[in-house]
Amino acid sequence: MNGNNYPDVEETGSPAGNACNIGCTYRDEIIKVCGDDAGTTAIEGSYKVLRIWTCLDWCTGQTTSHIQIIKIADHGSPVVACPVYPTRPLTLGLGAPGNLVASEGTNVTLSTDYNSCLASFNFPSATYTDACGSALKGGWMIGTDIATGLEAFRINTNGGIVRNIPVGNYTVCYYLEDQCDKIGSCCMTLAVRDYVSPVAVCKTYLTIGLGDNGRGRIQARDFDNGSYDTCGVVSWKIRRMTDPCHSPAITSLRDTVAFCCTDVNKKIAVVMRITDANGNYNECMDSVLIQDKLPPIITCPPDINIDCRYPYSLSNLDIFGTVVNGGNGSTAVVRDPIYIDQRYGHIGRHSESAQDPHFQVGVNGVAYDNCNLTLSYSQSPSLNCNKGTILRTWTASDAAGFRSCLQTITVYNTYEFNGLDANVLTSTSGQPPYDVPFNNYNPLTDLNWDDMHDIYFTSGLHNESVWSSVGYSEYCITV
Repeated sequence: MNGNNYPDVEETGSPAGNACNIGCTYRDEIIKVCGDDAGTTAIEGSYKVLRIWTCLDWCTGQTTSHIQIIKIADHGSPVVACPVYPTRPLTLGLGAPGNLVASEGTNVTLSTDYNSCLASFNFPSATYTDACGSALKGGWMIGTDIATGLEAFRINTNGGIVRNIPVGNYTVCYYLEDQCDKIGSCCMTLAVRDYVSPVAVCKTYLTIGLGDNGRGRIQARDFDNGSYDTCGVVSWKIRRMTDPCHSPAITSLRDTVAFCCTDVNKKIAVVMRITDANGNYNECMDSVLIQDKLPPIITCPPDINIDCRYPYSLSNLDIFGTVVNGGNGSTAVVRDPIYIDQRYGHIGRHSESAQDPHFQVGVNGVAYDNCNLTLSYSQSPSLNCNKGTILRTWTASDAAGFRSCLQTITVYNTYEFNGLDANVLTSTSGQPPYDVPFNNYNPLTDLNWDDMHDIYFTSGLHNESVWSSVGYSEYCITV
């Protein structure tokens, strides 16, 4: 239409004939159909022109009228252009969550809000052109989830605020309709990502007691004191700042962290890292107090009974056993056997040969501790006339306390004279060897303690003579 959006006569034609004396003129009446913008004087959209032609015959003066109907229709849809965003590379930490954080052309990336795993955005309006200049009748936007093909959101305006958009990838299309019911559209891509880091909350004053093996572990989640993320925490990791418990040291992030005896009574710095479903992470650090509340375990050598003639020295009672340091029990401990010579309780007797000179009465004691222990030893003899008891005490100590055990060595006289055999002891009967029979032994009048090889008193011997005739080093005699 000659570029003026109006049907000129040159385009629509005029009455024609052979007569040279006929002249015609016209006038137009415009009937608007659709698409006119009432705010302008321009004729837009679809309309009809009633072109009224009047022709005059100059010779006869006769006139004739004819109405030509011209229809100008808007057959084209609006051409819609989506907003074009400036190029903005993604730089985490600089984008305001809930707003555009990256863009290029019609590709837009949003971040979720601080308080939800959803995004909100005020979409600019799309622009349009219409070949017929038709005014807009209306517009709307539809966001479609690319993964599912389902509609995710819709607003009934050309641009505007869209709230609560979940994390995902979307195709967002603008639809604009002109007054002639023609619809144009354009589409853009939208990505919603979670770029908000979680909030890490560590427990404070956490205390752990080491176990029997001198070790203790803490799970990363046990260190958590309510960490949170709007899109959900999916990973908990933990690490030590330094590690004297392993060689080489383990300071990388793991599910658990270990402690050992070296850490006892120290506050160990620990870092916990939480990560959300989209790879954002945060850390917090606090200390863990390591304690050893398990005292040592100690077992003494067994109690032992010996004859007063047994060869021993108070300066070396280890012949009756000792307590070995078993450490933390991680390696095998040798507990040597303890032997005594049973013959010393039967010297000079018929039963002497039947006694075991290498009789095992037990094994050495042992002390264990989950960490390091210290062994101490003391002894307390209570002997009278080479008889009585010797108390041996071992104490195992560590940072948690101590435990003690006791071995009792009882020294006794196997065949102690009690003063009843007072009829046959002579001035020589108390001298070694003691296994010589007494010739004057009378089984009817003399009292025998064990057999005829015992020591006897004669009926006429006074007690004071006993002390001079019996070897004090061999027998302790009660009179």
